[in-house]
Amino acid sequence: MLLDLSRMDRVLAVDRVTCRVTVQAGLVLHELNAALARQGLGLTDMGDVDVQTVAGAISTGTHGTGRDSGALATQVVGLELVLAGGSVLTRSADEHPDVFAVARIGLGALGVVTAVTLQVEPAFLLTADERPVRLDDVLRDVEQLVADHEHFEA
Repeated sequence: MLLDLSRMDRVLAVDRVTCRVTVQAGLVLHELNAALARQGLGLTDMGDVDVQTVAGAISTGTHGTGRDSGALATQVVGLELVLAGGSVLTRSADEHPDVFAVARIGLGALGVVTAVTLQVEPAFLLTADERPVRLDDVLRDVEQLVADHEHFEA
């Protein structure tokens, strides 16, 4: 079965004190980023691709390049699922943590994710230093490059 959640694309709640935002599952990541920026907030980390939906990126384990941050799913602090029978479950790390842990990267196996609450942070700027480097130099220096930069990719 193919579900189209593209019309479930709204920001439902923003709490700037706790840095938490609740969004509908069909919101596309680049739209989420723009909405967060307007609130002075940002995701801790995300992948290079920003055309995925929030639920799609979370459910498939999408990750970024942050040295000290996990996959996008690790930023999830709560979610809403619709089960096959139509019942709606709300889960978090505090409320049914076993189901919550599986549902975050569940590939839809437990149900359809319809809303997600994310732990975000105050907006920040990254400076990109993109340039060609010889592979031998990268391999020689990779440990120091990773230690010196929060985000590093080659």
